[in-house]
Order: sequence, then C-alpha cells, then structure tokens
Amino acid sequence: MQFGYVKFHFRWVPTLLLALPIPLFVALGVWQIDRAEQKREQMRVLGERAELPALEFRGPIADPESLRFRKLRARGTFEAAGQILIANRRQGNRIGFHVITPLRIRGSDSRVLVNR
Repeated sequence: MQFGYVKFHFRWVPTLLLALPIPLFVALGVWQIDRAEQKREQMRVLGERAELPALEFRGPIADPESLRFRKLRARGTFEAAGQILIANRRQGNRIGFHVITPLRIRGSDSRVLVNR
C-alpha cells in the first residue's frame, strides 16, 4: 500500500490564522484556573461557617456578608399577605413551587424572607 509523495509547502496565512487565537485560549485557561481557586475558597468558607452554631437573628445586621453561609435562627410570625410563589422550580426529579413568606421578627419591625 502506497500513499504517494506529498511535499509540504509552508504558507503564512494559514499559520497566522491558527496562531491568532492562541493568546485568547491562554487567557481563558488562566481565567479557568482563577475561577477554580475562587470555588476552592468559597468551599473552604462554606465548610468553616457550616460548623459554627446557629446565629440568633433579631433585626438588621450591620455586615450582611458575615451571614453568608451561616445557619440562622429567627423567631416571629409569618405574614401570609406578603407571600409569593415562584413556579416551575426543580428539586431533583420533582417540579414544584418555592413559597417565599415574610417572617416578622419578634420584638422588631424587621422582616426576613423565608423560602418555606
């Protein structure tokens, strides 16, 4: 079986067209590495804060970032008049609703939205 003789001819145009996207691909690779590091940091913070005991929520918080990934405990009454439904939400293989209800914090005029 013989394939024949093929002579290679170097051409600048195809070479440049193939070389042009290389910096873009390198930049995208660096971006992916940075995103992976951000995700690792987020998982580390999530793990640390999940171990902390639940925080008693009593009203406005000066630094809401401190509540991120924290367990909260709040006492109060649900206000059904402000309740909203978010339709077509999937959880696993089931489709349903998210029921969002304002909870008026006991001893305060503050409210917090609870996904029931």
